[in-house]
Amino acid sequence: MQYTYIEKAMVKISRERNGPELLEHIASALSKKNRTQVTAINNALNFALPFYRVRPIDLDGTIESRRVAILIAKTIGTRRPVGSRLDPESWDNRILEQYIDDQKAQAGSAIPSGAGGVYLAGSFWAYATEEERLYALASRAEAIELCTYGLVAANHAAHGAAPNPIRGAMADTYFGMLRMWFGDTPNVTEQVKKKLQRTLAGLQSTYVALRYAGKNVKAASELREKGCSSSGAIGAVVTKKGWGDAKSETDPNGIRLCVDFFDPASTKLALEQQIAAIDPTENSTEAMQISRGGALLHEATHLFAGTRDEYLKDEVYLKLGHQPPKKGEGRAQGYGPITCFTLAKVDPAAAINNADSYRIFCEVAKHHRQHASQPA
Repeated sequence: MQYTYIEKAMVKISRERNGPELLEHIASALSKKNRTQVTAINNALNFALPFYRVRPIDLDGTIESRRVAILIAKTIGTRRPVGSRLDPESWDNRILEQYIDDQKAQAGSAIPSGAGGVYLAGSFWAYATEEERLYALASRAEAIELCTYGLVAANHAAHGAAPNPIRGAMADTYFGMLRMWFGDTPNVTEQVKKKLQRTLAGLQSTYVALRYAGKNVKAASELREKGCSSSGAIGAVVTKKGWGDAKSETDPNGIRLCVDFFDPASTKLALEQQIAAIDPTENSTEAMQISRGGALLHEATHLFAGTRDEYLKDEVYLKLGHQPPKKGEGRAQGYGPITCFTLAKVDPAAAINNADSYRIFCEVAKHHRQHASQPA
């Protein structure tokens, strides 16, 4: 279900000064309500001028302002000073605009606060379907599960990497697994552990905004939101290819989920088998399916652990059997198992900072835990 009248109100809010900041608080409040409650709010924003009222000079503008004021009142509360006569259901546009300005001033530039979890940003309430909203909300738990499997594997790997290693099947297996995806460099296990610890802590304790860039965004959308410009600052909400992106510098608590994240052919919420097959040889590492939790985990490593989508050096191209790009041509980045496997062998320093290497390592760790005869 898409909420037409909530979208209309959000578009107006987002176009105004300090509006995108206020919109974050409204979206956070909507995320704490159930479907029936959100539907009731949407219905309350569908109204016309009563026949007994004098028609305002700018009726359309008054209806827009009244819709915004009522949305604010029904989400983050009226928050009016004691004795205030500002009424969010007034038909006087001056009163409505003053009420809205007061709410923007109180919201300021602060991001919504909350316990560790996620909230759906305004773009989700304006454009996403109910199914897409559920997919997004469910992905956090799977990302936490995957990151936990990866961290357990890294802890076991540390036993095999210690100066006086605690030898055993598990230590050897996980140390080999870790080197397979990150290479064999000094302190590799500690570096991987540290990034996974930061990612897991971020997912568990940060109140993350999930932003929508799926196929249902309207063409020429007028909704403006944080995380939507090329730099990650405030910009127009648009459809974007790929699984997601995160810009920690300009949107430190936001992750944008894109078209492939919601496409069952590209990403699945629950996989019967996390990995189709793994052959630990240089040229035959087979493709994996990407879970939605894996996609969110990839972006979370950007946000909380400072990973990048590393550009491939010439040596990686050659090892993959491809000619490096010429000057001025675009370079591929470190996505997918074959590329990440090769990156670990040829450029391990890049592998340790490559987001998809962590996503794959965690999915491998989960697969091993579920299918190995000796559990971790």
